[in-house]
Amino acid sequence: MNTNPATADVEIVTLPIGGGWRVRIYDGRHLQFIGGFDAKDRAEEWVRISSATWLSRLKNLAERL
Repeated sequence: MNTNPATADVEIVTLPIGGGWRVRIYDGRHLQFIGGFDAKDRAEEWVRISSATWLSRLKNLAERL
């Protein structure tokens, strides 16, 4: 699993219905969406601040399965 946010495919996309934003993360094997952002800059902030921790937790969970 690719848990490096610098090499994971991270894209900020708008929701087609209802507005809002979400972060699309593809690590080469898994596609995940983190939603609930009301503005693009909040999604970008999540990527800068929280994505590395989130990917690390995902890796730890996958290793336990």
